[in-house]
Amino acid sequence: MMKLWVSVLALLAIVSAVLAYPQTPSEFDAEFARQLIGRAYSALAKTKRSPSMGLSLAEYMASPQGGDNFHFIPSGRK
Repeated sequence: MMKLWVSVLALLAIVSAVLAYPQTPSEFDAEFARQLIGRAYSALAKTKRSPSMGLSLAEYMASPQGGDNFHFIPSGRK
């Protein structure tokens, strides 16, 4: 039964893509397409990462006071 619904949804997606595609080159507005792509890229560029994402081990291990100079590679004997 699930295969049937997946097939129906795939068919609907294909039909909607065919109907949405411009029929002739005169109907295709290149400037409008560039504006849409520009808006999508600017929206992606302006998104902010969560502060919890992408923390390195050094940032995670460092003390909250910031006095530690923690590095992955030791700088030698002290």
